[in-house]
Amino acid sequence: KAVDKAMDLLGVRDHAAGELYHKLCRKFDAHSAAAAVAKMQELDLLDDAAFARRRAAELMRKRKSRRAILEDLAAKGIDRDTAVQAVEELYAPDEQEDPELANACALVERHYAAKLADGKWQQVAAALARRGFSHAVIRQALDRYGTE
Repeated sequence: KAVDKAMDLLGVRDHAAGELYHKLCRKFDAHSAAAAVAKMQELDLLDDAAFARRRAAELMRKRKSRRAILEDLAAKGIDRDTAVQAVEELYAPDEQEDPELANACALVERHYAAKLADGKWQQVAAALARRGFSHAVIRQALDRYGTE
């Protein structure tokens, strides 16, 4: 039954092995859940590295910071090394502009332009920090809009 449930879950969307295991543990004992995950891996239906790359790319399109992407991947059960590798591939240095800086600037333009116009740059900086952007990226993004 656990294998059938795993197949159903994988039919809806791709999962990481850890995420699938936790979902199966809601209805089945740990041994059955682990056996079902092992069977899915045996059938090559689970690939944590590919899942991490796809998820990281999706989150980058949603204007997430590196830190937020790493936290999301960890919550999905991706190990730290695999998550870091996926994020580093995504943020390859051959790009002309840092994608994280581009995401921060897009957020400033889309959500915080009115606050910047009112001189509330500290509130904007705090909002970007809560979203996981580094101080250096926040400073560069605000510098583009002529703030202090």
